[in-house]
Amino acid sequence: MSNEKFLPLPTSESDYVDIATGVPAFRSPRDRENHLFCGCCCDVRRATLVVNIITIVLNLIFLILTFVGLNFMSNNLDVIEEDMDDDEAKEAMENFAQTGGFALLEVVIALFLFVSIFLHAVGIYGALKFKVWAVAVGATSYGLGVLMHLLLMNFPHFVLSALFLYPHIILILEINQGIMTDYNYENVANCCGGV
Repeated sequence: MSNEKFLPLPTSESDYVDIATGVPAFRSPRDRENHLFCGCCCDVRRATLVVNIITIVLNLIFLILTFVGLNFMSNNLDVIEEDMDDDEAKEAMENFAQTGGFALLEVVIALFLFVSIFLHAVGIYGALKFKVWAVAVGATSYGLGVLMHLLLMNFPHFVLSALFLYPHIILILEINQGIMTDYNYENVANCCGGV
């Protein structure tokens, strides 16, 4: 056996390879394989985290406003009815309040928002832990929103839902391709166009 040190032969591959994944661990911006959100912003993992956090915060605000608004309406029904010109609308509003419509509406809206918050929290977990199934769960809510707004021809909300769905899909693809993993994330992480 020889006592000479092993000298590696130069190759065209990067000198830094992540041992766990076999993916080159260092890339220059020109060699970037991961996708940037909208082509110029942060990486799709951060984008997925941000859009899910934004949605959770908006859902919580909407939940609070719904409870405040419905409680105000049920407690001030006489004042609201005074401002209404249509007698049929007044009667419908009174029947709705007497049959417990406001309470039922609160429960339905709260249930819907809590399910949405749960789905987006799972999406955050998936992005943090690089779990495809959890990112897909978070994407489900946006996918349903895309379909619903398309059917209702609500194009501004359709575009917004599609924009929020987009980083989830790309993140799932990048995790499956080994581009975005917990082992090499520090090497492909990007925020606001910087490397």
